[in-house]
Amino acid sequence: MGQKHFLQVHFQDKTLMPNKTLIKMKEDFKNKNVLFIVHPIEGVISSLSELVSRLQCTVWGLQCTNTAPLSSIQDLAEYYVKEIQKVQPSGPYNISGYSFGAAVAFEMALQLESLKEKCTLLLLDGSPEYVLTQTEHYRKLAKSKNETADEADAFAYFVSLFTGVEHYNKTKEELKALPDLESRLKLCSERLKPLTGYDVEDISDAAFSFYKKLVAADKYQPLDTFKGQVTLIKAEDNFTTGERDYGLT
Repeated sequence: MGQKHFLQVHFQDKTLMPNKTLIKMKEDFKNKNVLFIVHPIEGVISSLSELVSRLQCTVWGLQCTNTAPLSSIQDLAEYYVKEIQKVQPSGPYNISGYSFGAAVAFEMALQLESLKEKCTLLLLDGSPEYVLTQTEHYRKLAKSKNETADEADAFAYFVSLFTGVEHYNKTKEELKALPDLESRLKLCSERLKPLTGYDVEDISDAAFSFYKKLVAADKYQPLDTFKGQVTLIKAEDNFTTGERDYGLT
């Protein structure tokens, strides 16, 4: 995707919904350190491949499959903690996340600390407060007033990632006029299949997952303070305004 969007969404894979939660992105036999990176909002980790290639450690990427619980950031983080424990049963853990994934990574670190595990955090242009700022910005743009409008706005934005922002308002009104979630997902799929070549079911699943992650991020509030080491890497150019450390202190 050539355009820059406020959620920095980039779909690059042959499938919109990954079929593996945990994938090894790089193996470094010279360095014993292991890094786990959480996906951005689109749910796949491929957009970070170039960055990973420059790291001098073994890297595992976490992806959002159809089996991932999206009822809350806490539930998603708990699911991912169990996944990383399959390849690394005990700490210390090095956890990272990009944008939306930074909020999930932060919650994972909190949960690992509650299990008496040592953990360090590397946040890539994100934090819980920063992600909340993004979803609030989205709400101001969308001017949503109910669940139907929220769905229509989110799905219209999802479609615009492929068709261009000039179609956003028209698509939103078409989606709002439909009676239920199923019909809105069907419209998304029918609109995008001839343009993208993706499978209808794949598009529908990805659109719904995108919406559920937005809702989860909008509701997330950390219930504790992370006590470990945190490193924040910020983008030079960003649409949001706020605290310089993204509310981490």
